[in-house]
Amino acid sequence: MKKLLLLSTVFIVLTLFLSAFTGCQEESLTDTKKARFIGNENRKLKAQLAKCQADIENCLQQKQALQQKRADKTVKVMSFLVEQKRQLEEQNEQLKQQLEELKNRE
Repeated sequence: MKKLLLLSTVFIVLTLFLSAFTGCQEESLTDTKKARFIGNENRKLKAQLAKCQADIENCLQQKQALQQKRADKTVKVMSFLVEQKRQLEEQNEQLKQQLEELKNRE
């Protein structure tokens, strides 16, 4: 009877020890898998972040180029308007002179 009790106790202790040891290994494997998964996700996210940053930089460069084009066109339009105003003022002055000449003839 004592032998049976002793063997049962040893068996129970061994079973508990082995189950605890096996449980740790499974958790360790699970932790390793989780760590790999997280590492892979981090790499993917870093790649996406780098791509987004490159896209943002590209957009900023395009914006700057468009702003420069707009500024150049504004300068051209303003120059055209200034020239048109100058020509109209000259024509106006000529017409005033012609009008004066016609008044003086009468």
